[in-house]
Amino acid sequence: MDPVSTMCRVLGVSRSGFYAWRDRARSRMAADDAELLERVRDIHRRSYGTYGAPRVHAELADAGVRVGRKRVAGSWRPTGCRG
Repeated sequence: MDPVSTMCRVLGVSRSGFYAWRDRARSRMAADDAELLERVRDIHRRSYGTYGAPRVHAELADAGVRVGRKRVAGSWRPTGCRG
């Protein structure tokens, strides 16, 4: 049995469903999140790692990016960045 069949059986999904998911284009929200994360990382790096979510949010607002502070904080939480 190949690894895809085993994975699909364990997860309870069909093989066709897995391949449809794998080949699907990223959602607009996922693309926006990736772009936001790059901007957040850039601001954080330019601040030598001192800026937290409130300051990063302020920098984004000054640049004309409309995004909530909680979304900024949530976007980089999984990366391990700290202010």
